[in-house]
Amino acid sequence: MESLLTRIGLFVFATMMNFQLLGQSLEGSACHVISRLSFCLLSAWSASRSQRWQLQPSYISVCLSAFVDFAVPQMVLRRAAALLGLVLVAASAALDYILPPITLPKPRGKYPVGRTSRRWVDLSRAGWLPNTKMEVPASQGRHLHADIWYPATHDLRALGNCRRSKFISSSLVEAMCATFGVPKWLMGHVAVSETNAFLNAPVSPEAKGLSGCPVIFFVHSLGGLKIQNTSLLEELASHGYVCVALDHPYDASLVVLEDQTHAPFLFHSTPAFQPKELLSYRQDCLRMRTGDLGFMKQRLFATSRDPFDPLGGGFMNMGRLGLIGHSYGGGSVVDYAQQDKSVGAVVSLDGWLWCNNTEGVQKGLSQPLLNIRSPGFMLERDVYCAVNDRLNDKLCQHTPNAKSAVVVAGHYDYTDMVWIAPVLFRMIKLMDITAQQRFELQTFISDNCLEFLNSHLPLNSQPSFPLTPLGGVAKGEVSIAVKWLDIANLPSESEWTSAQERLFKEFTDTVNSGREITSDGVIRLPKGCDLATELQILFCSHTKTKIYEKLAAHGICSLVVNGKIKQSVIRSGSAMQINASPKHSKIHERSDSCASFQGPSTPRCIEATESP
Repeated sequence: MESLLTRIGLFVFATMMNFQLLGQSLEGSACHVISRLSFCLLSAWSASRSQRWQLQPSYISVCLSAFVDFAVPQMVLRRAAALLGLVLVAASAALDYILPPITLPKPRGKYPVGRTSRRWVDLSRAGWLPNTKMEVPASQGRHLHADIWYPATHDLRALGNCRRSKFISSSLVEAMCATFGVPKWLMGHVAVSETNAFLNAPVSPEAKGLSGCPVIFFVHSLGGLKIQNTSLLEELASHGYVCVALDHPYDASLVVLEDQTHAPFLFHSTPAFQPKELLSYRQDCLRMRTGDLGFMKQRLFATSRDPFDPLGGGFMNMGRLGLIGHSYGGGSVVDYAQQDKSVGAVVSLDGWLWCNNTEGVQKGLSQPLLNIRSPGFMLERDVYCAVNDRLNDKLCQHTPNAKSAVVVAGHYDYTDMVWIAPVLFRMIKLMDITAQQRFELQTFISDNCLEFLNSHLPLNSQPSFPLTPLGGVAKGEVSIAVKWLDIANLPSESEWTSAQERLFKEFTDTVNSGREITSDGVIRLPKGCDLATELQILFCSHTKTKIYEKLAAHGICSLVVNGKIKQSVIRSGSAMQINASPKHSKIHERSDSCASFQGPSTPRCIEATESP
């Protein structure tokens, strides 16, 4: 991979060569000798096949200028070639700026970082869930592939025999190209990008100490990958933690299984559900993830006791286990920690909790929780995002030992996407922070994770706080807005956001129009359904009272059968549209039951009793 100085030198040299063509031919001069030499150098570069296609236009420009200077005396052609060459250099420089080499920040801990991998198959479970467009045979089992970052030896000779690990494996890059129809050359620079970790490096006896290294499980986001937060895991490993991350097949973006078959993203490959059905299905997906974590814990526990395994012999202390999750991974670690009380600490990075829903959030955590999130999750683009801020706050309220910070940053800014192509991702609105702010955010996240984890899962060799900021950001220069919440004084029942109000109105407007409610091909609310119950699930309302008030405010009440909500009743003008089944009889009006609801047009309620 060409260094920054090499790339700048190439651009400058190519530009000088093209400006030379704008003058007279300089036969025998130093410039002419340089041009001939550049032709030879270009041949050498072509033979070595540059690893970054973004630089190819500059190489072509050098080749063109050398050839024209040597073989074309006509000034018109020379100047035309020079202008074309300058355009190629400018294009190459722009591509290099938009898609630079992937360079992760260097870890600040005392240990070098090693990286290895493990593959397991859980034959007790199916590869994926039913009700998807692509069935996965139950006999296949659940294939899991984990990467492990750990503190490595300081022995330079031993490290010299280890090569740097790739950011993304070449097999995954090839699979992505084949799956998404991307030319391989377009991803070539990604395939050769290296991290700070040494592949299969010997472990550090010093980091092990007498009790072994504490272990951290990282859980990726929905459609993410196990390598999405490599920089954070390298940072923690450099201080003495063993960090483990695995791909969750079929809700990761793409996983290459051991037999080289592909596990595509299937999380959204479902029929349209009513909210209750959708919640049940997505909670099954969540249980699949927590099952992966439980199985991985069993396998790593066996590894830790194996004296012949490089990570065994007590190097890992599985009794000191922490969890970190981003987005859907945040909801996953919360769900797993509620089941496994041996977990010592939990970190949620902009966690998505709709699948945990109200019931799961109200359980809280018995373990310490560090919750770092953005305001207005994913711009509150749909109902699953619009309720997320409130769910995160409720989780903290029901967790006795919780800390929560709101950071003004985008959802993907918590991942290594900020190091891949910051300019491009800012252009397409996938990244909300500047190039400088990415160092500030990553410093804030890694420092708080390290301090929090070390207070509950102490390291054998204590880090020296405060740490030097990443990227040389001086203390006090941080421009990202951070607010630590006073959890004890958060409102018990938060007001709905404007996004929730907007989305609720869209649903009720559809009901009032008499049409069936569908949303994103996932939600289906047919006429005659128990609208109040379904919307209570969809909007994660703690009680039905709030939903009743909202329905009444939008001209909708409910049909009550023997004291139970059975069907929606829609008020349209002065008429009441009732979709009662034939067995319902003795339907009579009762106006007093809606008297407590205040809205622009308070509807009447209908009560029915069933025939004996």
